[in-house]
Amino acid sequence: MRDPALGSLIRFAFVGFALFAASCGGADQAPPTTTPPTTSAQTTAGPTTTATTFPATTSPSTTSAPSLTSAGLSYRQAAENTDDYSYTIAYPVLVDAEGQLVVGANDALITWVEETIADFKADADTLDAKATLTAQVAPELVSDSVLSLSGVSSSFVDAAAGTISRRHAWIVDLDTGATVNVQDLLLDGDLTPLADAARAHLIADILGSEDQLSGPDGLLPVAANFDSVWLTATGIGVGFDEGQVAAPEAGSPAVFIPFAELEVFLIKEGVLAPLREADRLPEL
Repeated sequence: MRDPALGSLIRFAFVGFALFAASCGGADQAPPTTTPPTTSAQTTAGPTTTATTFPATTSPSTTSAPSLTSAGLSYRQAAENTDDYSYTIAYPVLVDAEGQLVVGANDALITWVEETIADFKADADTLDAKATLTAQVAPELVSDSVLSLSGVSSSFVDAAAGTISRRHAWIVDLDTGATVNVQDLLLDGDLTPLADAARAHLIADILGSEDQLSGPDGLLPVAANFDSVWLTATGIGVGFDEGQVAAPEAGSPAVFIPFAELEVFLIKEGVLAPLREADRLPEL
């Protein structure tokens, strides 16, 4: 359960966010940027709390970042540099008025950071060259009870494969601290409408033609293909790992799907309910 004072701050931030969205006329927005925050803190080994200034972009999620910071979001950085490997992971955490981690709300992200570092070090032991890993995760305050996180990692742990880029995302219910699965957003948990929409946007917005798709497997409507999905105030972002849906030269593409394209397939309750109440989703 969230601290009441923190809840008030988050609701205050959301009001500012809603006013900003209204001033934009409800236009569809691109997926949240993963540009890392600027920080004056010195890089050190292990997670450290740093003073952060969020970068200004055209995305409402980062433009309203000062409000997000006042609502209890703080950046941390895990970093280490040795002769054999180096890694830097910048990620946001939800903290209470005393700067302590909010129990539950950060569990999935912190677990990912710890597991990513452990896996990276294990892979680095098998590499003759110096292994590297960088990752940034950006926040999106969707409503006063829903926080989305999305990011990109780039790692070099395999000389043959070279540097590989991957997408990562989480949707957090701030009332319970639970991570929301993408299947929980869709009627009957059916990922087919999301897969079809993502495919259409990949072709239209990024690749230019169907011939540029690498094959059907990466877009099959199964959870493993859609484990990097996040919410914004106006739609759903979907990210793919390098090589998953297109040639490696395409990197780790991400598409944005407006709610209007999926409205008949979306659940009415749960984390989407506040968006319906704010008239960002149609009543079904």
